[in-house]
Amino acid sequence: MRHLATCKLRPTDPEQAPGHRRRLAQLYHLVVSGQYAPMYWLHLEAPANATLGDLDDFLRRTWLECCGHLSAFRLGGRSFSSGAGWGLGEDEAMDVELGELLAPGVTLSYEYDFGTTTELVVKIVGQREGPASGRAITL
Repeated sequence: MRHLATCKLRPTDPEQAPGHRRRLAQLYHLVVSGQYAPMYWLHLEAPANATLGDLDDFLRRTWLECCGHLSAFRLGGRSFSSGAGWGLGEDEAMDVELGELLAPGVTLSYEYDFGTTTELVVKIVGQREGPASGRAITL
C-alpha cells in the first residue's frame, strides 16, 4: 500500500498520462480481501463516478462469477443488491456512484451467492486526484 501511494510511475498530471487527453478525477484506492481468508486480496483503483454495479461486475469477472448469483454490498444500515427492484426486499440498486458513499477509512462488506456465500471486505485505504484511466475499475 505504501508503494502504491508514492509510486512515481503513476501519473498525477493528465499531460504525463499515455494519450494525455485525460481529465483529472478523484480516484479511490480499494483493498478487497476475503472476510475469513484475508490472505486473498486485490488492490483496485476506481474513479468517484464508478458505481457499485461497476465494482460488482469487476469482482464477478475477476474473482467470483460462476453462474449469475445475486450479490450485495452493505454499508452501515444500507444494503445495495444486484436483485434490487425484483421484489426481493428493500435493498437499493447498485447504480449509486462510489463518490457518494466512499471516503478513506470506510469499509463495505460484500456478499456473492446467498446459498454458498463468498464474503469479502472492501476497505477504502486512500484517495488521490489523477487522470482517469478510461476504465471503471483498475487492478
